[in-house]
Parts: sequence; structure tokens; C-alpha cells
Amino acid sequence: MTVPLIAAPSVNECEGVLSASYTRGTDTTISMTDGAIFPNPTPLGHVARISSGDKFALIVYDDKTDADTLSMDAATDYAKAVNLGGGAVAAEVFPIGSTVELVCAADEIEQLFTDKMDDLVDDTAPQLGGNLDFNEFSASIDDTLTSDHTASGLIVSAPVGETVVFGETLYFDCSEVEWKLSDADVIGTMPVQGMALEGKANGEVCKILLYGFVRDDSWSWTIDDTKKVLYASVTPGDMSETAVAAADDYSQVVAIIRTATTIFFNPSLALVQHE
Repeated sequence: MTVPLIAAPSVNECEGVLSASYTRGTDTTISMTDGAIFPNPTPLGHVARISSGDKFALIVYDDKTDADTLSMDAATDYAKAVNLGGGAVAAEVFPIGSTVELVCAADEIEQLFTDKMDDLVDDTAPQLGGNLDFNEFSASIDDTLTSDHTASGLIVSAPVGETVVFGETLYFDCSEVEWKLSDADVIGTMPVQGMALEGKANGEVCKILLYGFVRDDSWSWTIDDTKKVLYASVTPGDMSETAVAAADDYSQVVAIIRTATTIFFNPSLALVQHE
């Protein structure tokens, strides 16, 4: 296995080879020579690689001033103590002339961890490379929206065929392949299927809620036991607490009132035509 050098150091950072000049029978160290380039690692460490033929060992330095030691084992060999875990220690023998190289510095290791995402929320436009397996879990949406003009749910981004603003109800125009304002007295603009989540002009791509929670602080829905749902309105893009009743109007439940400013948008596809 080749351990890649992420960024080549500007100078030699450790001894190039194990040298026969070391005093036999004593410990010696592989030391970092440039603390400015590789500062004291906290909590990570530098990584050095000792190799001889196909055999190699990696040394992780906890501190640049506390380099690991190599103990001379024989006239031409050095032994590297390797912690195998659980307190077990074994000796790996590397002859004089073995290569010693810095394969990764603490700041490079830290950068790898710094660049990773701690949470998926850090990626504002994540993409999957395949199907998402929920593994017997579920997707959660937020029903406690804490700020104006926010939404949580199933959202698409698609072009609109006329000017829309946040909170307006939309239908999908199949012939134009665009979303437009719904109108409860025009059958061609029904049923409501989505809600605009931003202001956009004709031809622009808009975020559209298909299902979920929405907050708009300009709303002032009535909170009582008799008015729990919202209907499509004869005013294009609006919702109403009262179902339409005029001839040739179409009643459709589009949402449930949660608070004066928050709704659960879940449009029914059932239409009732009035005569």
C-alpha cells in the first residue's frame, strides 16, 4: 500500500535513512527538524513511515518534541516498538539504510478533518450517487418554523409561467410545462398542487412546496374549532377559510391551519363543482 504525500514539505523534515553512526545499544530518535512548518500538533500528530523492502511501519507523533525512539537490536539492525493495542507490544526490526520519510504532517491531517462535513446541513446542495436507503428509518420535516417566509417539506425547483410571490398557490400547466397561479372558478387552473416559496417572474425557476409546513407572518388565520382548513380561492393564488359556493366554482381543501401564521400544506386532489 502506498501512503500518498498530500503536500510535499519544503525541506527534509526527518532523517532520510537509518544511519550506522548511531550508538549501538542505545535509543535514538527520528525527529522533526522544522517546527515552523509543522507546528505542535494538537490533538493530531505527524506521521512518519519507516520502510525496508515490503515491510513498513507508520509512526504517529503526538508532539514534535516527543519523537518516537528506535532501539538498536543488533550490529546492523534497529528495532521499532509497535503498540498492537490492548497493551501488547511487538518489535519490528528495520536494518540500517531503511528509508524514513514524513508521509503526512499534522496540519495536513487536520485539514482533512476540517474539510469534512460534521453534519449534512453543512452541504447546501447535496447530491446522491444512487437511491437513498432509509434502512427502516424515516425522513423528518420541521413543524416548528421559527422565522417568517420559511417552509419544511417536499420541495421542487421549477419554472413559473407568471409572476408569483411567497405563499401563493399554484397548479401545473402541462401544455406549457410551467407552474401558474390557481383560480377556484377556472377549471383549467385547478387543482392546487403546489405553493410558491419565493418571489419569481415569468420564466424564472422557483422553489415550490408540494407538501409540508409553511410560515408567513403576514397571514392571520382564525384559530377556533370551526375553521381548521383552508380552501382554494377565486382570487388567483390565494387561500380562503371559506369554501367557494358560486356556480361553476370548484371547492378544494389545500391546507390545515396550525397557527395564525403557520399552515400544513397538503392539497387534496378532490374537487367539488358547484352548480
